[in-house]
Amino acid sequence: MERPVDRVTSDTDLSATEACGLLHSSGTDVYRITQLLTAGLLGSDKKRHIVPTRWAITAVDDTVSKRLKKKIARYPPLDGIRVFPASLYGNHIVCILVPGDWKFEMIEVWGRQSLWGQGDETIARDGEGLTKSGYSPLAGAYYSARLAVAEYLDGVQRSARVLVLRHVTGDYWAPLGTWVVREAARNAMRGPGTPCASLDQAVDLASRLVGFSHWQAYSRLIPELRAQKTLFDF
Repeated sequence: MERPVDRVTSDTDLSATEACGLLHSSGTDVYRITQLLTAGLLGSDKKRHIVPTRWAITAVDDTVSKRLKKKIARYPPLDGIRVFPASLYGNHIVCILVPGDWKFEMIEVWGRQSLWGQGDETIARDGEGLTKSGYSPLAGAYYSARLAVAEYLDGVQRSARVLVLRHVTGDYWAPLGTWVVREAARNAMRGPGTPCASLDQAVDLASRLVGFSHWQAYSRLIPELRAQKTLFDF
């Protein structure tokens, strides 16, 4: 067993939240952490129990990204607007990053011929500031995408306001789980990204890349960014 894993699983005074944070900071990926949580190997002695896999996946994504958000809040803003795209198994993901303090929004569009579309297009959104209340209506996909972007920002030690667009097409015909969203978003953030001179340019580019433009009517973050002036406007 790896040394950080051995140390954390042996410490029965450590909470599951603390254990997740320590493991991730040591380089242990969320997939391994989820396995440990599912097996009931994390947390204080009296609170250890086997956890359903689906619940554990989202719990780990949420717990780790909350920890990263606290670090991101202390970083200087990103140096410019960038757009990061990727596709995986019929899931088109586009991330718009704008300099500023942490804010996050995700908009999902399930196409008419997609797995859950059932002949009608479905659009949903959720968002947050430094804190989040309640469980996301986008379910585990929200926390998986948030984790991927938070990992990137922590890696470059910058803060940003983030909009993630997800377009689920008819090519996504089998339910593969939230790992598809996590890995698509991670793939996007591994790319160089496209620098944009303005928010409007980023929005237009993102709309072309994700394959639809009517998401803008559902966004709360974009109107807020357009209305607010920051130091970058002077």
